[in-house]
Amino acid sequence: MELVKYAPVSEFQEDNATVELSTSHGGSVPLGLFKESEMRVENGAVQSVLHRTHYKSSSLDHSPSSSNSDAQDRTGRIIVKLFGKDPSSFPDTLRAQVLNWLSNSPSDMESYIRPGCVVLSIYVSMPLVAWEELENDLLQRVTSLVQHSDTDFWRNRRFLVCANRQLVSYKDGKIRLSKTWRAWSAPELTSVSPIAVVSGQETSFFLKGHNLTVPGTKIHCTYMGKYVSKEVLCSAYPGTIYDDSCIERFEFPGGYPKSLGRCFIEVENGFMGDSFPVIIADAGICQELRVLESDLEEDVQTVGVIPEEQVHISVQSSSRENVLHFLNELGWLFQSTQMSSSLPLLDFSITRFKYLITFSVERDWCTLIKTLLDILVERSLSNDALKHESLIMLSEIDLLSRAVKRKSKTMVDLVLHYSISHGKDAKKLYLFPPNMAGLGGVTPLHMAASMQDSEDMVDALTNDPQEMGLKCWNSVLDDNDHSPYMYATLGNNISYNRLVARKLADRTNG
Repeated sequence: MELVKYAPVSEFQEDNATVELSTSHGGSVPLGLFKESEMRVENGAVQSVLHRTHYKSSSLDHSPSSSNSDAQDRTGRIIVKLFGKDPSSFPDTLRAQVLNWLSNSPSDMESYIRPGCVVLSIYVSMPLVAWEELENDLLQRVTSLVQHSDTDFWRNRRFLVCANRQLVSYKDGKIRLSKTWRAWSAPELTSVSPIAVVSGQETSFFLKGHNLTVPGTKIHCTYMGKYVSKEVLCSAYPGTIYDDSCIERFEFPGGYPKSLGRCFIEVENGFMGDSFPVIIADAGICQELRVLESDLEEDVQTVGVIPEEQVHISVQSSSRENVLHFLNELGWLFQSTQMSSSLPLLDFSITRFKYLITFSVERDWCTLIKTLLDILVERSLSNDALKHESLIMLSEIDLLSRAVKRKSKTMVDLVLHYSISHGKDAKKLYLFPPNMAGLGGVTPLHMAASMQDSEDMVDALTNDPQEMGLKCWNSVLDDNDHSPYMYATLGNNISYNRLVARKLADRTNG
């Protein structure tokens, strides 16, 4: 490993971009009508009830093999440090001011107190172009926040705003932009293990990344507005760092028992840092999600072959981006289920549900699929419009056909037996019958009948609770008037027809 001379992390070059502000409101345009803030002070720590605005995302490919998300959307972090602020003096409109400042992009805001200042960690999901506009125009954005605020909150104390590798500071009426960082000394996370932890259980995290042992580096775990921290041990060579991967251990207190959620692991040194989402769920979901750790590890090894001068400007691989996007989206959903109000869950768009369900079914994650369906059903009970859009989305995904195509018997069994209570008599309503027609009138029965080496799929589809598979094997027709029986015959899968015939005979004979 190559030793690199260490420079103080707070050292950076500054652009000659300084704006001097008048403390007078003058004729500036106000930020707009603010919603009532949901922030509160509890046990000496600033907490915030997570709030989400409407999310916009392009629709997914309807084909059974697609699980790609809109690559233009990503979750990122903005850090706001407020010096000399008393949490009790926060204006009621603080949350609305920040959301308005971000052009009402969908966001959550978590806040916590460290000695000497209040730190707001603002996690935002918005299109890549919106992130670029924010980072390219950060000085003007902060200037607008100070000038157009209807209170003196942003004008009467020093504060810092960090977005990606840019920093804007405000003090005594002056705003200064500092955007040229010494990137090689910034702590960076390449992976966190485990990426999913069981709710209510203490957990040790293993962090892998670059520059984690730079003197002054701290690790934070932010969860539901609170945080725990530790300062990492410095390098054994004072004044130097290893410009290579290193591993740190961090203890997570466990969160709330039997809950779904998400925490963020943050590494920070001075004004620079990185973060990584970690899902909080039950043991079954955690076991399924941890399969993704191998994808992240492969990408870390791939990054190692990129020339050093390109490491910080290279585009992350598609696999890593997909994993992080999925974890972030799942985290937003799980967090919304913990809110006392149902609004965050209602605001979680059907497009995002579609992405999460598609991603999960293509990896045969039965426990997570059932949880997502349960949450979707809960959301759909609010009104008929939500129920209608949910049914349309599920028909587009065609969960059962996807599972059949993947020859996942456990997923087929789960989906076939998934039901909800319907009507006053709480009658079971099965959402995914095997005779449900898709494009061209093709049902999962037709699909299984046409596939080679799929006798177990035919067996599962003809074991549904309503016995629709057995009843329809010879009778349900596609748009060309072909039944599953005919599909099996034409595909030389005669054994499938014999299997169904035996089951029908057994059923008749009792």
